[in-house]
Amino acid sequence: MISQLPSFLRLGPRKQTLSDTPEPGWFDAEWYLSQYPDVVASGMGAWRHFYMHGRHEGRMPCLAHAKLWGRGELPAAVLAELKASLRTRPSLQANYAAWLLGRWHAVHHEWREVWRYMRHYSTTLRDGTPLFMHRMPVMLAVEAMRMRRQHLRAGRMLGKWEKREGASTESELARANLLHPMYERRKGAKGRWLAQVNRPYVLSGLAPLVFRNELPEERPPSMDALYADIPPGSAQPAPHETVSVIVPAYNASTGLKAAVESVLRQTWPALEVLIVDDASTDDTRAVAQALSLGDERVRVIEQPSNQGAYAARNAGLRESRGDMLTVHDSDDWSHPQKIEQQVLALRAAPHKVACISHWIRASSELTFGSWQTPSGWAGWCHRNTSSLMFRRSVFEQLGYWDRVNCSADTEYFHRIMTAFGRDAVLEVAPGVPLALGRISATSLTQASDTSIFSIFSGMRQQYDQAFNAWHAQAGEASALYLPEHPQARPFPAPQGMLR
Repeated sequence: MISQLPSFLRLGPRKQTLSDTPEPGWFDAEWYLSQYPDVVASGMGAWRHFYMHGRHEGRMPCLAHAKLWGRGELPAAVLAELKASLRTRPSLQANYAAWLLGRWHAVHHEWREVWRYMRHYSTTLRDGTPLFMHRMPVMLAVEAMRMRRQHLRAGRMLGKWEKREGASTESELARANLLHPMYERRKGAKGRWLAQVNRPYVLSGLAPLVFRNELPEERPPSMDALYADIPPGSAQPAPHETVSVIVPAYNASTGLKAAVESVLRQTWPALEVLIVDDASTDDTRAVAQALSLGDERVRVIEQPSNQGAYAARNAGLRESRGDMLTVHDSDDWSHPQKIEQQVLALRAAPHKVACISHWIRASSELTFGSWQTPSGWAGWCHRNTSSLMFRRSVFEQLGYWDRVNCSADTEYFHRIMTAFGRDAVLEVAPGVPLALGRISATSLTQASDTSIFSIFSGMRQQYDQAFNAWHAQAGEASALYLPEHPQARPFPAPQGMLR
């Protein structure tokens, strides 16, 4: 029944301990430990870690399930096994199967199937064994109802969850999705929706979002028209550390102007914006040049040939002059206080060498959240690797990004922690989306060999293992320096990731 999950939320779960939940047949402890060295380092048993943490973090329990992601269809044998698990008791296996199948169909935008399995998940919870009593299965059920235009039921489910567990950024923005003006046509709908969107910012003491030039009521919301009602340059008194913001751009003429303008509107005044055109074939160069003519803080760097996003980042890094360095993707949007928040965090902690903030993915029309990446399964608002801001001394000691097609930002992040310690990187305003990552048809490709899901089984996983091995064998930070054009690779990378 559609009302079963809300009923469960009203009644509350039976208290369950790990001893009530024996290790199921589909869990492979040896494989789990081989894939997640941090679990080994923690000293926690494999099943205990998965039960208490890994299941919420999107970690895979066995090789067979890891191989499912990125496929166009589920193998018949695996599908049959999972469907059989839906009927098993105790409900641990049933809950896991429902959550896995729900996510898999969400990745493929098959919302009827998502609701079919999440409805089963709610039934197993009603039986009293809440294996996955975490906010994201509830958010997935809410999203499935939204996609099926069952907004009232979705709102009731959110209300019961928030009453029991408290509101979160995900639940606030899931409610905003239900209030989106594309569904609500009554007068004032856009204002009510925007007030809901702004709750995470207002509750954190940040400026609320508004639309540039008071977007007419009949016009749909647009990320390109967003800004915040706060004057640029109103940050802390001088002196200001200069921040170099590198914007790699390839065929990015559609979103580049909005992305760069969100940087130029930052409250932190001492900025250098380096747009690196990676030999685009569209109007990217013209858009970049127009932005540079309109603001002296913008410089344009032109690559002689298309070399990839990380080579473009490296070109910006080479030309940068700032005390602190960061990146901004060419189709994303940043809250105007993002850079200020990050700089002040580093200023207050001189022993830290870098910091990172959080983001949420959103459509151009500003519906929030994505089920297309594993990181989103643990929470829509999560760490934004592109927001990594580091002191110039880090660049001087560690050098450049690796020149591969993907995952080099993750490698650099881990390189910093290996060189300076895991506590050398600050998380700034965790749970607050200081940036919006634009969802597009090409930004989250699942079909390629380097898709985001290859982190479970494929090229990204192989790359991750290789760079971790390089980091582990480095005796000191100087051994981790990577020049812009190394004569030889310091660690192997899959051929498909090399240019």
